[in-house]
Amino acid sequence: LCLLGHEYRKSENKIYYQHSMERAEEIYTKNRQEFKKDPVSEVYYFHSNARLLSENWKNEELGQELDHSLDICNLSDELRFHPEKAATLLYAGVFAKRRRESQEARKKLEEALDLFKKCLGKHLMTAECEKNIADLYLELHQRNIRLSDSEDPTGEGKCELKKSHEHYEKALSMMKELGFDDHKEIVLTLKNFAVCQRRQGNLKEATGLLQKAESVVEIELDKKDHMWKVMMKIQWALLYDEKHQKGEEESEEKAITLMKEGLEMALRLGKQIHKLNSKIEILPFIRTISG
Repeated sequence: LCLLGHEYRKSENKIYYQHSMERAEEIYTKNRQEFKKDPVSEVYYFHSNARLLSENWKNEELGQELDHSLDICNLSDELRFHPEKAATLLYAGVFAKRRRESQEARKKLEEALDLFKKCLGKHLMTAECEKNIADLYLELHQRNIRLSDSEDPTGEGKCELKKSHEHYEKALSMMKELGFDDHKEIVLTLKNFAVCQRRQGNLKEATGLLQKAESVVEIELDKKDHMWKVMMKIQWALLYDEKHQKGEEESEEKAITLMKEGLEMALRLGKQIHKLNSKIEILPFIRTISG
């Protein structure tokens, strides 16, 4: 039921996703003692329920579920060095990042990566963990949060971008080696690495990454409107705006058109600007155009 629910989640079928997880919760609630005899199954249930709770990232129950899951992992000899513990650490790190608990996120994600490497080696989950660490450093740079002076002596945030760049490269290299080069699993890593490259001023590299991501999206997604397509249009708009700032002709018009298309699609999907992850860059763009 948890696996089925996850498939419904990926296909954005929220009604069937909710129904599957409600049935799973009912089975878990009626058989708690049996689950305690099989900690791997119990932790997997908590992971799946945490995914459901993550639909509302402010939900306090999510943190409690993850803490309980980690307690089970630490008390069980079977789970102490198990991929499910690594997955729990990964989810806990992502949740901490969403709550802007940056140091806690960094600690959990690095623990998860170390354990994934030991348990699974080169694996999609290991690559996903590399990607999430890269996302964290990219967000730290965007929020103008610096690491310690010993790690970033210039105080210019270059360390965050450098670390982000390194982790994206490792994630992409691993995904390609595992055969996911043309699969949807690589899209968000390509898109986010393009953002990292753009912020470093590497516009040619950013362009190539967005082109690759867009080609995979067009093949993998048959829906006319989708949040990934929204994100692609917005990132193209921001890239063309950057090119406009460097004097490239016709880039400003392309940037405005793509941003308009992206935001209109987001509205059709029920997402307003303040709910988009890129709002920190979208709002200044709109003010500049309007002004």
